[in-house]
Amino acid sequence: MRREAKANAAAWLEKTRWCTNGCGKEAARYDDSPGHALRYSGACSPECEEAVEQRKTQNAKSEPTAPLLAQVGSTDGLGAAVSPAPTFEKTKC
Repeated sequence: MRREAKANAAAWLEKTRWCTNGCGKEAARYDDSPGHALRYSGACSPECEEAVEQRKTQNAKSEPTAPLLAQVGSTDGLGAAVSPAPTFEKTKC
């Protein structure tokens, strides 16, 4: 179990090694953190962190959103059509 934890920690350190902005520098980490926590959301500097945030905001604004449409009919998961469940009207007795 301990070997697996060490391997997972090493894999995480390698995965998060580089700046999330893609500038090629190593990501900034807190020196006093035993788990090597990332500073600046995984970027190397506050400037790169800001660039990443701006890019995320621009991408969110530029992505078109599709209107939600009512679902008509359904399938059984295997591609066969399934008719909608019957509805019953209330009747006065």
